[in-house]
Amino acid sequence: MRSPVPTLLRLLMLPRQIIPGRTYLITRRVARRELRLKPSPVVNQLLLYCLAHAARKTGIEIHAFAFLSNHHHLIITDPDGRLPLFCQNFHGLVARALNCHQGRWEYLWAPGSYSAVHLESAEDLLDKLEYLYVNPVSAGLVRRSTDWPGLISTPGDLASKLKVGTRPSFFFSERTGCPRKIKMKLVYPRILEGREENVIEALERRITIRETLIGDRMINEGRQFLGPDGVRAQSPFEFPKTSEPRRQLSPHLAARDVWRRIEALGQLVSFRQAYSSCRERFFSGDRDVEFPLGSYGPRVLYGAKVQELAPG
Repeated sequence: MRSPVPTLLRLLMLPRQIIPGRTYLITRRVARRELRLKPSPVVNQLLLYCLAHAARKTGIEIHAFAFLSNHHHLIITDPDGRLPLFCQNFHGLVARALNCHQGRWEYLWAPGSYSAVHLESAEDLLDKLEYLYVNPVSAGLVRRSTDWPGLISTPGDLASKLKVGTRPSFFFSERTGCPRKIKMKLVYPRILEGREENVIEALERRITIRETLIGDRMINEGRQFLGPDGVRAQSPFEFPKTSEPRRQLSPHLAARDVWRRIEALGQLVSFRQAYSSCRERFFSGDRDVEFPLGSYGPRVLYGAKVQELAPG
């Protein structure tokens, strides 16, 4: 007997495969594209504190971050398969604290969940690191990523840079048990271990080249960067006047190597097929069914059996 859940809804409910040790590019956008994350000393500190708090609570390793006015990017590694808990904690804290600071009560984040793109290789990770660092420049906001007045890390921060988040006094209280300061060390990605200096230097060169190309294109198109002062002058309740493409593909993985990409996509399809079959059996009463590796929801919500990651 087929599930009564409509096909469209089932597609929207496609499960994430949460496997310990994976590295991701995480993206989340603000509702209506409002500039609610607009840089300011208070907002920057709020975001850093919430990020450090969620990372410490869940064991997530933070490699890089960039917070633009209406979206953010994080590159993280999930050692223990707790990505959903991290995102729930981080995005929930930011929403409540920012609403308190800005006197708003409605939802902060755009409908739907966060984007989590699994990075398959060292090359894919380097591509996304470059993308993250150059994001404020690509958006036409500042000429150099180091000019961005918001919260953003740099390639040099990959060398285990220590960040300290200070608890916002207007939202967190002593009774919550949240420490006044939280230290967060940016972790060098395991996949890049042994090539620290070369990687940082290479990233800095790539960023400089990319920023120059974007600057030249802006000049050729007769456009100007908004600049740090222009960014600060914006209202957090404004939104971009340009339209945003709709119904774009939402990737689940990034792999420069075509065969590796095909293999990973095939593995993801197999996981979803096995998950769907196990889900139907489980809710039909078979509590002994074993869900495929990476089935987060059934394990956390229902205590279902899930295939474990093989040692080594």
